[in-house]
Amino acid sequence: MRRLTVLAAVAAATIGSALILADPIFQGLAISLVFGLASSTALTLLAIPAIYAWLRDDGRPGENLGST
Repeated sequence: MRRLTVLAAVAAATIGSALILADPIFQGLAISLVFGLASSTALTLLAIPAIYAWLRDDGRPGENLGST
């Protein structure tokens, strides 16, 4: 559910900034906005959960992070 929310927000912002790609004055802003969104999405969905799982690993086999 969290992925869908993040991807929907990124898609909306990317589509909105894609409209100003044709404008020579705001083109640099649009490019940096699109790549900033892409990198922050990759961090949010891939890197941060991976780092969290790595730091929370205590070395005991057979236990998942989601188990209670």
